Amino acid sequence: MKLMLQVKIGIIIFLIYQLSQGLSQDMPVKFGKIDKSNLETTVCPIDSTANAFYIFDYGKSYFVYDEGVSSSDNILDNNQGFQMYFTRHFCVKIIDNQAFSLSDISIPLYKKKTEERLLNLKAVTYNLVDGNIVKTKLKNSDVFTDPVNDNWVIKKFAMPEVREGSVIEVEYTVKSDYFFNLQPWQFQYRIPVLISEYQVYLPEYFNYNQTIWGYYPIKTKSESKVKEIILTIREKADGINTQNQTYSKRHSYTEIGLHYAAENIPGYRNEDFLFTPQNYLSKVRFELNFIKFPYSNAVYYTTTWEEINKNLLQHQHFGVELDKNRYLSDEFSILQADTADKFNQLQAAFQIIKSSFVWNGSENIYTSSSLKEAFKNRGGNAADINLNLVSFLRHLGFNAHPVVLSTQKNGILHPSMPSISSFNYVIGFVELKGDTFLLDATDTNSDLNLLPVRCLNGVGRVIDNQSGFWIDLKPKKSYSLTETYNITVNEDLTISGNCKMELNGYARYFFSQDIKKNGGETELVKSLQKHYLEMKINNLSIKGLDTVDSKIGVFFEFNQNGYIESIEELYLFKPSFNSYISENPFLDNDRIFPIEYSYPLQIQKVYNIYISEKYSINELPKQTFIRNSDGKLKYIFNISQMGNKITLTTVFIRNKTMFLPDEYPDLKRIFKMIVDKQNEYLVLKVSE
Repeated sequence: MKLMLQVKIGIIIFLIYQLSQGLSQDMPVKFGKIDKSNLETTVCPIDSTANAFYIFDYGKSYFVYDEGVSSSDNILDNNQGFQMYFTRHFCVKIIDNQAFSLSDISIPLYKKKTEERLLNLKAVTYNLVDGNIVKTKLKNSDVFTDPVNDNWVIKKFAMPEVREGSVIEVEYTVKSDYFFNLQPWQFQYRIPVLISEYQVYLPEYFNYNQTIWGYYPIKTKSESKVKEIILTIREKADGINTQNQTYSKRHSYTEIGLHYAAENIPGYRNEDFLFTPQNYLSKVRFELNFIKFPYSNAVYYTTTWEEINKNLLQHQHFGVELDKNRYLSDEFSILQADTADKFNQLQAAFQIIKSSFVWNGSENIYTSSSLKEAFKNRGGNAADINLNLVSFLRHLGFNAHPVVLSTQKNGILHPSMPSISSFNYVIGFVELKGDTFLLDATDTNSDLNLLPVRCLNGVGRVIDNQSGFWIDLKPKKSYSLTETYNITVNEDLTISGNCKMELNGYARYFFSQDIKKNGGETELVKSLQKHYLEMKINNLSIKGLDTVDSKIGVFFEFNQNGYIESIEELYLFKPSFNSYISENPFLDNDRIFPIEYSYPLQIQKVYNIYISEKYSINELPKQTFIRNSDGKLKYIFNISQMGNKITLTTVFIRNKTMFLPDEYPDLKRIFKMIVDKQNEYLVLKVSE
C-alpha cells in the first residue's frame, strides 16, 4: 500500500517505550534512605570551613510517549505524543546557621500555551534528637506560586524545622511539553558537592546540541540501545481507496544515554573582580536542534543569528515600534533649527533623551508599552528608553540601530550558540562619517562611546534591516585621572596646599555619578575631607560637570594637622598620601577564576612638596619601576630633590581587563610591592 505524504494523510504514533538497559534510569538513591552519619557529622569532608554541603545531587531527563492521547495530524503542535520529564533528587547537610538560606527552595516552570507541571514533590527535613532521626515533612499547603513574567512561574517553599545539623532532602519531577527546554545541569555551587550526576536519555528523533564548560572537570560517558516502536498509521480515503485504512508497523529506533558526573566539587568563593561566577562554573546545557519522526519531515528549532535579527524586527515590542516616531516631531524641529552639524546634533539628541526619561532599573530588550506611551510617561525599562533613542535618531536622519546584549551579571554571550533568550538589554548604535558610536540613555552620566559598566561584556548584536552583525563592547575609553598637588610643610609641621584634578573617561563617569547621588558639592566636600586624610577642604570648584565635555576639572585648597609623625628628633610622613592603591586587594593564597576589570586604567599623581627652611631632608624613598611579565601592568615611583623641594610622580597603568588565574601570584606580588612602596616615609630633621 502506497503511503501518501500529503496533508490528507494523518499519522498516529503509538510508542511501546522500553526502559534503557546499561545506564540505569532509576535514581541512584531512593528517597528517605538517609544515613545517620550524615546527621552526626559536623564538618564537610572536603572543606572544613564550609557552612553546608551537598551530600548528593542527582538529575535525570527522559522522554515518555503518552499512549492515552487522541490522534492528530501533527502531534507536536498539539502537545500530544512525547512528554519530557526531568527529575531531581538532592540532599544537603546544614552545618551552621550561615547556611539556613539553603532551605528556601525554588523550582522554575516554563509556560506558554500550557504550563510545565510539578509532580511528585517530596521534601523532608531530618534532625537528630536524643540519638534518634526525627523527620519533618513539607506540607502541600506550604508550597506557593510566584508568577515572574509571561513565560515563567516559580514554585517556592521553605523547608520545615531547619536548624544547625539538619539534613534536607528534596525530590521532584517536572513534566514538560516544551522540548527546547531540556534542563541544563550545574555541578558547582557556593557550597561543596560530594557527588553530582546527571543522566539524559534521548530517542533518536530528538537531536540536541550539548555544551559543557567550566573550570572543574566533568566525567562523561554515553551508550546507545536499539529499541522498537509500533506505529499505527491511518490513511484517509483518497482516490481508489474509499475507506480509511489503518495498519501497524514496527520501527526500530536508537536511544542515546548520556551520563555526566563529578565528585568532591569545591564550593566557589565569592571572589572580587569578577563579573559573574556563572561564566566559569562547571555545567552542561542543551539546545534543541531538530525533531525528526518516521514518515515525517524534520522540524528545526535551532535558529540562526540572522533569523533572530528578522524576528526582532518583526516583534511588536521591538522593531515594529521603531518607525512610529511622529510624536517626536517637536523635539525634531528644535534640533533641526538649532543644530546643523551632525555630530553636535547627535550629542544634543542624546542629551534630550537622557534628560527626558527616568530608568526604572528593568533590563529588557522589549518595550513595556508603546514607545509613544513611554515618552509620554517619561520613564520605563531599558528598551523603552533606548529604542526611543534609536527612533529619535532615525527621525533626525541618522543611520541608527538597536544593539541587543547580555549584561555583566547576566553572563557572557556565546556567538556560536544562537539564542534570543541570551539577551537581556538593548542600547543604541550610530554610524556617522565612518565612525561608530554606542549610546545608552538610561544613565545621565553616560556619554557617546562611554557605556554604563553593566554593558561592557563581550559583544553585542546590531539589529539592522539586513542580517545584523556583531559589535565589540570593549570600552573605547579608559579610566583616566591626573592629580597635581602643591604642598607646603610649615614650620609647625602642619601641611597646606592645593590640588588640581582632571578626570576623563570612566573617572569622569564615576565622579559625576557620585556627586549627583550624594547631593551635590556640599556632600562632596564632606566626602573629600574624609577621603583625603581628614583634611580641611576649602574653595572647592568643579568645571565640566553639567556639560557634554569629555573631562571634569576639580580644584580645592586644603590644610592638615597631625599628618607628620615624630620619632625622637626625626619627622616622618608619606609623600604619596592619598595613594590610589592603599591596600592589597589580593590576599588569598590562590585564585580559582580570572580577575576581570571593566576598563583600562591610568592614574597619575604629581606631588610638589616644599619643605620649610627650618627642616632638612634626612632620607628619601628610592625610585622604583614595577611591571608584570607582559608589561600590561606598571607602576612608576619617580622622586627627586632640589634643595628643599621634593617632586614625586607616581603612575599606575593597567592596560588589560582580564588576568588569568595563573597570573594571580604575580599580580598579588606586584600589588604588595606597590602598597609597601607607598608606605615608605620621607624623613626630616631640624636644620643645623
